[in-house]
Amino acid sequence: MSAVRVRACLSFDIDGLALIRAKRALGVDLPDGLADLMQRDQTVYFDRLLGFYDRLGVPQSVFIPTLTARAEPDRVHRLIDSGHEIGFHGWDHLPFASLDAAGERAEFQNSVDVFRAEFGVRLRGMRAPSYGLSDRTPENVIAAGMTYDSSAVAEFLPQRMTRAAGGYWSLPTHAQLDDWAHCVHLPRLGYDRPMLPAAQVLRVYKDTFDRCYAEGGCFVTVWHPFVTLCDRYIGVADALADYIAGHTGVVFSTLADMADALDAQRGPYSPQDGAGISQAARITRA
Repeated sequence: MSAVRVRACLSFDIDGLALIRAKRALGVDLPDGLADLMQRDQTVYFDRLLGFYDRLGVPQSVFIPTLTARAEPDRVHRLIDSGHEIGFHGWDHLPFASLDAAGERAEFQNSVDVFRAEFGVRLRGMRAPSYGLSDRTPENVIAAGMTYDSSAVAEFLPQRMTRAAGGYWSLPTHAQLDDWAHCVHLPRLGYDRPMLPAAQVLRVYKDTFDRCYAEGGCFVTVWHPFVTLCDRYIGVADALADYIAGHTGVVFSTLADMADALDAQRGPYSPQDGAGISQAARITRA
């Protein structure tokens, strides 16, 4: 057995048509054709995600707005039945900072109720739509009984967040691990850089993993099916998963399981001392 050096989650956000509704509600003029693409995000590309996770062979985490989940119940149930975690991603992808206090609180509670009643799952964690946290969000995370938040864009070390009512883990992503940064050209939403070739995107991800492996910590992607699993980039996810799996001391898990493992340490996070023990340092690919 070897000490766990990196806990990895190749997580996805399935925004679907919720992204369109949220941007229009905020007064953003979107290009023609984007609605059709986001419809495929929650259907065709959702199916590609299910296939990728089947090949990966280990449970991972997916963040999905509640109304998107309701629009695709069969696909969401397939995801859950395969052992993957569903995380809270807003009611309809509006940034929490754009809501008033009552509206944000209602989004948390209503979503917790919907996923329990309609999908039979407890929401263990969240990622804020567009990373749009408010000052109220930590209290809402705790009140909803969640154990982690994956909205911070930082380095690789998790951080324990505490308030008077309790606490939870902040499981950060790295700025280089959001596929929109490399694979989307949409100037109206602030993404005006050229799209990178797939080989270059894979190189960025590998280099970022190498840094995480050297330092120890959590490797968490923020990917989107219509981006990472489109025809242009579809091989990147499998190639990165194989690369990560070639390193000892790496455990793939859901973010909920990651938070549980951190709780079990009962002390400050120190990957150099081993963040638990892995009985299988490499995943088995189907």
